[in-house]
Amino acid sequence: MPFVPGVFRCCSSVAGSDRPSFDLCCILSLITSDERVLQISSGYAHHRTATTGRYKLKLATTCVTLRRGERLRLSIAGADYPAYPVNPGTGEDPVSTPRTHAVVTTIAVWHGPSQPSQLRLPVGPGSQIAIVGT
Repeated sequence: MPFVPGVFRCCSSVAGSDRPSFDLCCILSLITSDERVLQISSGYAHHRTATTGRYKLKLATTCVTLRRGERLRLSIAGADYPAYPVNPGTGEDPVSTPRTHAVVTTIAVWHGPSQPSQLRLPVGPGSQIAIVGT
């Protein structure tokens, strides 16, 4: 059984954002063989300036053993409310800016061979993980 201990890292290739600032939230979940979804780690970052490029996000340290038929899922979102304040997308401070100033923000995340996004796993000794799907 694959044993995955330690710190996970998400490296996202961001094509851009239509606003001056944005947030990235990455949630790593375990999908059991009976399709239950269990969150095992997450990470969050506030980016005050939106630029095209690679964004690295450290997820919380965790330890998980994958059984046959179980899968990992990485979800990428532009917010994690109510855990973190809503980024208004205007470049203003998310804590002190009135919610009425917030605008919808679109973030384009690249994936595929030419502009890959990655999830780096600290796989334990003797473990093998097969990459399936996109």
